[in-house]
Formats: sequence, structure tokens, C-alpha cells
Amino acid sequence: MSPLLQSLQQSGPLAISILLLLLICSVSVWTILISKILVWKKYRSSNKDVLRNFEEVNNLFQFIEQTKQCSEGPVQRFVIDASQEIDQLKPLTHSKIEYRSELIELLDRSFEAMVVHEELKLRTGQSTLATISVTAPFVGLLGTVLGVIDTFQGISQLQSVELTVVGPGISEALVATGAGLFAAIPAVVAYNLFNAYIRDSIEQIESLSLKFLQRLHLQFLLTNEKKN
Repeated sequence: MSPLLQSLQQSGPLAISILLLLLICSVSVWTILISKILVWKKYRSSNKDVLRNFEEVNNLFQFIEQTKQCSEGPVQRFVIDASQEIDQLKPLTHSKIEYRSELIELLDRSFEAMVVHEELKLRTGQSTLATISVTAPFVGLLGTVLGVIDTFQGISQLQSVELTVVGPGISEALVATGAGLFAAIPAVVAYNLFNAYIRDSIEQIESLSLKFLQRLHLQFLLTNEKKN
């Protein structure tokens, strides 16, 4: 039997509970990590497709129709939400030029709200990763402290400081520290990795929203010139 299994068998109920809690944390971290990697792989491809279409297609409404055919992603969802907002305000597009300027400002504020809403969606699971990355080492340290206390109590009862008496208790205590780090380190890496992905996606959406409004305003002006 391995030393790790021996130390687990000798552990008390509280130590076992701490190790089970850390195991649940570790499983949660790896579940979030793997699922988000798969999702973000699709998102990055979708974002590239939408941004490339925007540069290649001059007509804004044709771009919107092509975007609806793209796979789901943060930028794609933003464009669809933006098109729905434009549809709701479509009657105002036939109004006077000064009213159209107000329409652009209204859309700008709506786009800002969409960006915030999209960021909240992308941050799903980030709070769990942050909580585990901060608390798991301390939970493991708690298990270590309890193990050390048990070890010293055993020393006082046996009145012996031989390695055969001290060793098992110390190894049991250090297992909890290792389990805490095993849960915390992937959580920190995943949190920082997905934070970078989220920041890149939000910057892409914000950049697209500005270009989107600029092109929409230009189409309004061109439409007005044709009418005149």
C-alpha cells in the first residue's frame, strides 16, 4: 500500500472532510477549465469570421445577414443584438438629420449596455475560479495545522520523538497542503487565462461597435443625399 493511502487511512474525520472538500474544488476547477477551453476555441473562430466579414462587406445590413450565419460567439451575439436594436428604432431612420444624430447617440448608449451584458456572460465561472484559487491553499493549510496538532498530541502521549512516531503524522498533515495547492494552482492559471480571453473579446466588441456606428451614420448621410 502506498504511503499516501496509509496516511489517508490514519486520518481523522475532519482531515478526511477537508481532503474531500479540496477534491471537489479540484474537480470543479478542471471541469470549468476544460469546458471553457472548448467554448473559447469556438468563440475565437467565430470572432475572427465576424470581424473579417465586417472588413470585406461594405453594406452594413448585408454584413448583419452574413453574421447571423456565423457560429455563435461574443462578437456575433453583439451584432445580432445591435441589429435588433436598429430594427426597433427603424422608424426614426427616416426622420430629419438632427434626429438621426440623436439616434446615433441612443444606439451608442445601447451598445455600451450590450458590451457590459456580454462581459457578464463571458465571466460565468470566473468567480468560482477566483474563490478556489484564494481559499484552497488556506483550507489545505488548515488541514496541515490540524495534522500537526494531532502529531504533537501523539508525541505527548507516547513520550517519544522518534521518526516512526512523528513521520506519519507530518506526512498526513502535508497531504492537505499538497491537495490545496493542487486545486489552487490550476484555478489561478485558468482565471488569468480566461481573463485575457475576455479582455480581448470585449476590446474586439468595443472596436466593432465604434466602426459599426460610424458606418451606420455614413449610410444615413448617403441615404439623405440620395433623397435630396
